[in-house]
Amino acid sequence: MKKNGSSKTIEILGKKIEINKVYESKGETYVTITTREDVLLSKIYMIMDGKKVELQKTILSKKNKELDKTTSHTRTLRFIGTGKELNLQIKGLRYKKIYNEVIDIPVN
Repeated sequence: MKKNGSSKTIEILGKKIEINKVYESKGETYVTITTREDVLLSKIYMIMDGKKVELQKTILSKKNKELDKTTSHTRTLRFIGTGKELNLQIKGLRYKKIYNEVIDIPVN
């Protein structure tokens, strides 16, 4: 990852994650990302110069209505510390999938 570089879109399991911005402030590293509203990321770490740093907080959450009528979710991830070489590590990804099917379950 490059600080103050242009945005980049990656794909994990068919779900797009846009990395909008990577920056440092007051000894901390921030990553602003956008995903579809139904995508939940978990177990997020930043590898800073080879050292694994756990996500401290998710901030600045906002929702955007897209032209295709889906909703995207933009948030900023905060990590304590800085480094020259940064790698974002996402170990968990969950998402909702709507099936629009009716299932009859007998109760007796």
